[in-house]
Amino acid sequence: MIAASQTVLRELGKTGQRDLSAYDETFLEKSLEKRLAHLALPGAAEYLKFLEANPGEKEVFLDSLIVTYSEFFREPFTFAFLEKLALHQLIPNIQRAGRKEIRAWSAGCAAGQEAYSLAMVLDEVSTASESGITYRIFASDHCKTVLEAACAGSYEMHAIQNLRLSQFQAYLTGDHGQFIIIPRLREHVDFSFHDLVEDAAFCPPASIYGDFDLIFCSNLLMYYRTEVRQFILNRLAGCLSPEGYFFCSEAERAWVKQAGGFAEVTSFAPVFQHSSLRRNTGGIGR
Repeated sequence: MIAASQTVLRELGKTGQRDLSAYDETFLEKSLEKRLAHLALPGAAEYLKFLEANPGEKEVFLDSLIVTYSEFFREPFTFAFLEKLALHQLIPNIQRAGRKEIRAWSAGCAAGQEAYSLAMVLDEVSTASESGITYRIFASDHCKTVLEAACAGSYEMHAIQNLRLSQFQAYLTGDHGQFIIIPRLREHVDFSFHDLVEDAAFCPPASIYGDFDLIFCSNLLMYYRTEVRQFILNRLAGCLSPEGYFFCSEAERAWVKQAGGFAEVTSFAPVFQHSSLRRNTGGIGR
C-alpha cells in the first residue's frame, strides 16, 4: 500500500470498533478505492481530509467491510456431496453413538441463505432415511442487521432462483415476489451474534459445547490476513466432531489444504475432515 493509504487506514482503525489489522491488505485497499470512487475523491490524501471534516465517515467505511452477500446453494457441488455422500455416512455414525440429532454450524451466515439451504438438505435426507434423526443448525454472523433479516427468512424472487421446484414448494410460502421460509424449517435454525475473530467463545454460545457434525464457513476466510485465517481454521477444527465434515468455498480450498488439521475428502468439492481421520480411513468420492 502507498503511504497515504496506510495513514488513512491507521486513522480509521483508531475508532476501536474493529481491528483492521485482521483484514487482508488487498481487501482493505480495494475497499478504500471503492469508497474514494463513491465520494469522487482523487486519492487517499483527500480522503484523509474528508475524514477530518466528517467524523461519521469512519463508521461508514467500517460498515463497508462487512460483506453480507450470499446465495441459496451457492456451492452446488458441495451441497450435492452433502446430500448424496456425507449424510449417508454421517447418519449411521450418529445412530451408533446413540444420538438423535445432527448438529451443524453455518459460520458467517449473512442473511441466512446458507443456513436455510443446509436445513432443506438435512430435512430432505433425514425424512427420506426414516432414521428418526433430527437436526439443529446454529447460524452466526458478526453483523446484527443481516441476522435480523436471516431470522425473518423473507426473500425476493431473484434470491431463490437456485432452489429446486420441490424445495420451493415444500419450504417457502408467499406471493407477490416475496417468499418466506416456513416456520417448521426456521424452528431448526438458531441465529446468533458471534465474531470468529474477536469473540472469546470458540463457537456460538447457543450451541453450548460445539462438537458439530457439519461446519460451513464459506467465502469468509478470503477477507483476512494469513495468520487470522489460520486462527479461524484452528477454531473451526476444534469445534468439528471427530467424524464431521468441514465445507468452505472453492476459492478457499487451497488455504484450507495448506493450513494443516484438515484433509481433503473429494476432488470435486471443497469438503474436508480432520486430517487424522483421513489418514486412518482413506478418501471417498474421488
